[in-house]
Amino acid sequence: MRLKMLEDRAQRTYFILIAFLASAIPAHAQSGLRPYVGGSLGSFSVSADDVDGRSVAGGIIGGLALSRYVDAEFEVAFPTDTFTRS
Repeated sequence: MRLKMLEDRAQRTYFILIAFLASAIPAHAQSGLRPYVGGSLGSFSVSADDVDGRSVAGGIIGGLALSRYVDAEFEVAFPTDTFTRS
């Protein structure tokens, strides 16, 4: 009797799983060109001719999702220290 109940439960679970997976459709409601904006906090380093240094920097990130796999992105960093020739 107990085995029969477990088999019935397994069949119902299998049926619900199959119905759920079969009803999945892609999300067509999303626009193709999705803009996004964000912030960043990190390290900013300079190593040029006579200027070397490292500083904490905050930044603004923005971009445009061109497709599912490709984004066009920009970032502007604002270092907290000044870099001068040494």
